[in-house]
Amino acid sequence: MSPPADLERVIRRYIEACGGALRSLRRRGRHQLRLSANARKTLLEELKSLRQDKATLDFSRWLESSKAPQHVTLDQETALAERDLPFITPAHPLAKAAIAFWQAEQQPLVAHLSIPNSGLAAGLYLAALEMWETVAARPEFRLHGFIWEAKQRRVVPTPESFLSQLANADAPNSTAQLDHVEIKHGLRAINEHAIEARRNEVAELKRINDELVEQQLASQANYYENRLARVKQELEQAENQKITVMKRSQMDRIVRERDAKLSEIEERRACDIVSKRIALCLLQALPE
Repeated sequence: MSPPADLERVIRRYIEACGGALRSLRRRGRHQLRLSANARKTLLEELKSLRQDKATLDFSRWLESSKAPQHVTLDQETALAERDLPFITPAHPLAKAAIAFWQAEQQPLVAHLSIPNSGLAAGLYLAALEMWETVAARPEFRLHGFIWEAKQRRVVPTPESFLSQLANADAPNSTAQLDHVEIKHGLRAINEHAIEARRNEVAELKRINDELVEQQLASQANYYENRLARVKQELEQAENQKITVMKRSQMDRIVRERDAKLSEIEERRACDIVSKRIALCLLQALPE
């Protein structure tokens, strides 16, 4: 499942838990964010714990207003085409609040479900759902499902449609169960698989993140070099002492700003994937 779809699912469930709704509109990539008075109050309280940057302040002002439901997008192409449309990314305050809400759960949800059209062969499965948050130069958020098949006693590939099909899950129509020993074996296998999957993802993330940091460093260094060159030229052309002092002071400020910015980017080399298990399910996959 793609990260935007994962993020949409988590935000949608969070908003519903707060007493609101996130509805898909007919226009591609657009959603309507509708919040009750209580939902707005709840969200405003959640936002107080976040860094009060421009995005958080803007969103807080909308929550405090009595404006009609807001149209938003989680799709990058739509955001580029309609720049006045709020773009919900993992760095947006609404996404941060949703992620914090689910991460605050001390124990994963536990369920016994039957699921149709899952892409799995009919039978019993143990499934774990984890939330993965990428902490890097380019933050990202994903949901991962890990599935253990009871019959073959092995972890099986997670079908691409699995997470979306969970929304169609229902109460099981049989009394089939796994005993304590089978559940213990299945969880151990899932845990080992999840740890290995995360280890591989982190290794690839470090490679990609280093490349991105180098690109950002080069871009910012070039930007500040051009600014300094322009001010230096103005300094050389200065005809009185007052302008000379002003331009030297301006160059000093640019150097300090450059050093702080490059240092901030360098800190992004430290990347990781933070995982949290949010659900465990005994699944009965129904025949196709």
